[in-house]
Amino acid sequence: MAKEPNWSREELRVIDRCIRGVKQGQYRSRDEAVRDCRQQLRTVWRDQVSSGRPVLWRTAMAVDVELSIRKRKAGISAAYDRWQPSELRIMESFAAAIRQNRYDSLITAARACHNELRTLRSAYSGEGTRPVARTIRGVYVRLGTALRKSRLVWPYRDWRADERLVARKFARAYIAGRYPSVRAAARTCQSELARHSNRPRQFNGVYWTVFNEARSLGLGRLTEPWTPAENRILTRYLRLLFERRYDYAPEAARDCHRAMGGSRSYKAVLFALRTRAAQVGIPRFHSHLTREELRMAERYALMVHSGRLPHWRAAAQQCHADLQRRIAWAGRTSKLGLRRATTHTLDTIHLAILKIAHARDLRGPRNPHWTEPEDRLVGSWVKWYDRYRRVQRLRPLKQAAEGLSEQLDEAGFRRTVAGCKSRLSLFWRRQHGLA
Repeated sequence: MAKEPNWSREELRVIDRCIRGVKQGQYRSRDEAVRDCRQQLRTVWRDQVSSGRPVLWRTAMAVDVELSIRKRKAGISAAYDRWQPSELRIMESFAAAIRQNRYDSLITAARACHNELRTLRSAYSGEGTRPVARTIRGVYVRLGTALRKSRLVWPYRDWRADERLVARKFARAYIAGRYPSVRAAARTCQSELARHSNRPRQFNGVYWTVFNEARSLGLGRLTEPWTPAENRILTRYLRLLFERRYDYAPEAARDCHRAMGGSRSYKAVLFALRTRAAQVGIPRFHSHLTREELRMAERYALMVHSGRLPHWRAAAQQCHADLQRRIAWAGRTSKLGLRRATTHTLDTIHLAILKIAHARDLRGPRNPHWTEPEDRLVGSWVKWYDRYRRVQRLRPLKQAAEGLSEQLDEAGFRRTVAGCKSRLSLFWRRQHGLA
């Protein structure tokens, strides 16, 4: 891993200012401190750009690491990790109220406790350390930790007979097909329970009660075969998935679920799409190479080893073309009748061949050092890249690497685009004192 370049004086002043903010309790969380610090650093970076100085845009992780180092050196812990005695007294009072069954759920108590802590913070008079602005989630977790050893039994844990009758009614309605999923049935069941009962029910509890009632009734709806109309819709979206109208199965499943009008749940549609896609035997976007495809990649890697092909990239190109012909034929003759079946990308095949060559210790092409005439061409493209590297829509590094590769080919040299990109990056970093 490359060493992180030194921080400038202006950047360190911002870091120190944020460390003082952490010490004074200005931040509610570690992420909030990092976000604010990066926001302040952006002002410094813009000033450096306007003055023509080289700038390194720090990532959130780099800022987080530097803040942690500075906090350790200063001997301070984050204020949002420390609970003051006044906050702990409020927390304990709410924990005692929960034990006395004065709250029907932990989240209800956490919201009330959060309001009390907010009042405490607003009443700060300037003496001592000001309490941190806690989040509801932080209060919820702290309360749950305090109650973990209490073996607490929540009120209304057990369901009455009349409540179970309502849950069974909606379970029957789901099995009869009046709801597309158990979740939809449970949502309506929760609304009806709220209208006819004064006992609060959380959605998860209602969902699992309806689900268990449906299981006790057989869940026959889940085992019903797919109708011809459903199969036609599923096949249409399966074809679109293989023709790359969708990259991922969940995207196709969402539209397929809508087209079916809710006759099947989203999870059932997604499961069917993934299962049938695996049975087709044609690669999809980001899918792994099959054993047969790996054997073909190995055959082309051995051609480089024996000298019949000049380099690994040429082997990948020929292997990719061969796979494309086979996949196109398999797509046309499959039940889907694909008009356009795509195989793995060239880079995927290239990487697979390189892994095979490394695992089998195959002998590849020579990789000579860059010569002086080549480096002169690199220097001219570094100037172009430095001029346009802020124009992201041009993708300057890629464009410079492709131009350098073409120019080297015209001059009689052989360098890949990836190799040119690495050389350009190295020269640019040397030019700005970063390497």
